[in-house]
Amino acid sequence: RHNVVEMNKLPIPFFSNKQFKLEVKYKQMRSDKFIKGKMRAYVGKRYAGFCDFVIHLPYELKLIKIYLLPDFRRQGIGKFMIDFLKMIASELNIPIFLISNKSAIDFYLKLGFRFDGHPRNRRMIWIP
Repeated sequence: RHNVVEMNKLPIPFFSNKQFKLEVKYKQMRSDKFIKGKMRAYVGKRYAGFCDFVIHLPYELKLIKIYLLPDFRRQGIGKFMIDFLKMIASELNIPIFLISNKSAIDFYLKLGFRFDGHPRNRRMIWIP
């Protein structure tokens, strides 16, 4: 049995000479196999954006939505959030799935995601 709740105690590093703080909360859903995650990103005390995801043990982590306020884009915060999800997926030995919007495909490709099926579908996967 995986103890997912303890994952929110992982250390948060610094990037770009700014401290990016992630606040992660987990909620059990339906059974032990579904865990809903909500990640909030902060730069200092300023709210920068969020990431919603679902962990379906033992199969996958689904990235539902990631959003950054316009003032906080292109600063490495989105990559930082994805890297945090990769740590969780690696710990659980499960892939990450997402459906990308067209403008974010290059972002995900740079982070090691690949298309899962035809690129027109925009479904992408990252495997630990």
